[in-house]
Amino acid sequence: MPITLPIDEDTPLRLGKEIALRDSKNNLMAVMKVEEAFAWDADREAHHVCGSLDARHPLIAEMETWGKVYISGPLRVINLPRAYDFTELRLPPVEVRRRLSGMGHHNVVAFQTRNPLHRIHEELTKRAMADINGALLLHPAVGLTKPGDVDHYTRVRIYKTLIKNYYDPQRPAQPLTLAIDIAGPREAVWHAIIRRNYGANHFIVGRDHAGPGKDSAASPFTPLRCSGVAGET
Repeated sequence: MPITLPIDEDTPLRLGKEIALRDSKNNLMAVMKVEEAFAWDADREAHHVCGSLDARHPLIAEMETWGKVYISGPLRVINLPRAYDFTELRLPPVEVRRRLSGMGHHNVVAFQTRNPLHRIHEELTKRAMADINGALLLHPAVGLTKPGDVDHYTRVRIYKTLIKNYYDPQRPAQPLTLAIDIAGPREAVWHAIIRRNYGANHFIVGRDHAGPGKDSAASPFTPLRCSGVAGET
């Protein structure tokens, strides 16, 4: 899963010069020294990441709105992205690992969700904790998700209620996380790596993890084959 920075072709910049990176509210996040600027191949990237060129794929549709030039270079972070909701749960990886360590469990299984938890989710997470005799890292996606998903404000309140009333308080941790690209198995591997950075050594992969839905012919998108998704990361 490439992490890229696209810009418009007419953006004024010069190699070797520094630029300011700002969020949509104009808050300064970082300074980048531009070392590379190159045109990217949208079809090639879509094929390798999504296994498709169909514009009905959510990520491919989003890629069509990106600038046609990628830039890269060393970053000097000034401020982390700001969030104003559930700030007590938006924790950096080092703090999440500290809290998980404080629960006293050697093993941690991570579960990503972009939906409200239903009874089967509750059961499978509890069984996963029992299988590894460990803690649960409930790690929902709260950025951009699939069109039609329940908003994250509602979902996080549901997660908090379930943790308070239906889970062992010394087992679940619930920080918040990223947007998802709906890129199927390749993204599942990426998600597992992210959760490893947050302190998990096991990761639950759903039956259609980050599945993009149906293509223009109303058939399910054929996922790219990836190995090493299930089990310990």
